[in-house]
Amino acid sequence: MFSARDDTEVRVALYFACGPPAYDRHDVAEHRRVVAEHFAGTGWEVPRPLRRMAAADGVRGTSQALIGACVLAGEPAAADGRHTEAFAAYEREMRGFVDEHQRIGQGMPNGVSSTL
Repeated sequence: MFSARDDTEVRVALYFACGPPAYDRHDVAEHRRVVAEHFAGTGWEVPRPLRRMAAADGVRGTSQALIGACVLAGEPAAADGRHTEAFAAYEREMRGFVDEHQRIGQGMPNGVSSTL
């Protein structure tokens, strides 16, 4: 957890290791469900941002980079090491996601997404 925008917002970053996403990453409700399930039962301050996540305008941000990294890590294995095929598959898999988030970012002040 950290403050942002001159202490007017709180940002939360939650990380966990994964293989290729087993859910539709375009489905924000599903994304929230996966994160909430993964961190359910975690102590300290984690339950509070998880509750706030349900009502937040967005859950994007660094998650975009993590999703891209996760997909990129899985494609060479799926292509049995054939890098040309792996990179082409990565492009096909990520293109719509990246385009959508670039459009969202262009409509926000300073290109910053909503926070939890």
